[in-house]
Amino acid sequence: MVIALFLQLLNDCWKAFRSESTQSNLIFTRKRSSLVTIWTEDELSLKNNNKISQWPKFEVFLKNNNTGVSDFNVIANLFEGSLNVRIGKSDNIVAQINQKLGTMFSRKKFMVTVCSNMDYAFIVALIVTLDY
Repeated sequence: MVIALFLQLLNDCWKAFRSESTQSNLIFTRKRSSLVTIWTEDELSLKNNNKISQWPKFEVFLKNNNTGVSDFNVIANLFEGSLNVRIGKSDNIVAQINQKLGTMFSRKKFMVTVCSNMDYAFIVALIVTLDY
């Protein structure tokens, strides 16, 4: 399968298509999350203090999603330097992405852990869109 990725510069939105870039071939849309995040009182409480170190980075919407609520969220863990891919707004992590440090002239390398029921190509397509 060939996945075509297209970047819309004005709104920092990536669209992934199956082979041709027509709406019928759309697989998912990846959008940058808002810089302003509303935290609930529970999330800010001391019981959940590890959530403060996690920051929403991207929202992913699958083809048939018309609800406005993302199907997946990519969350940056500021203290660990990793990204977690979660199902919707839940705490269910389906993949973890760690960027490996290299030399100044080396290519970026990632260590990726993907849950067994998750589509590996989907996660790889998300990784491709991370730094653009």
